[in-house]
Amino acid sequence: MSRLYYPLPIYLDSRRQFLIWYSDVTDGVLLEATGTLMRFASEATLRSKASQLGLAIEDGDAVLHDLSSIARSLHSRRNRRLDCIKALQAWNLFADVAASLPDRATRFGRLNALADREYLMTFVANNLPAVTPAGHHYEPSLSAWERKRVRKILRAGLALVRSELRRAVG
Repeated sequence: MSRLYYPLPIYLDSRRQFLIWYSDVTDGVLLEATGTLMRFASEATLRSKASQLGLAIEDGDAVLHDLSSIARSLHSRRNRRLDCIKALQAWNLFADVAASLPDRATRFGRLNALADREYLMTFVANNLPAVTPAGHHYEPSLSAWERKRVRKILRAGLALVRSELRRAVG
């Protein structure tokens, strides 16, 4: 498989930023030579840097990863329902950042490794056509313990991304 590169817009802490996400046998995000996230203030800047590096960025609509809404829902005592679409999107991003920075993602990695059941329930709850038969809709029934576990994983992923964005230059 040949590595494909995409712009990955994220919104976190009132700031829109871009990463370069890649799809390969193991997905991840590009890092600077210093081992920090390669981040950009705009997609134009991202594309310019990618061109300098000889990387072809795939065209298409980049999906905004609104991590601020994930952060708000994690801090809300009243919001017991899990938005499985946003949760899965964030979870996958956190896993890709963790795959790129395994030495600094130990907490997320440890929690994530023990959550196959919760991940599968969140994945299936996205009701993707390839998984959900036509005319059917899956609504997960996560126990309080499972919801708590998912929230803990998402908090660890959010902490990882925040920490790495602070370390990054750009």
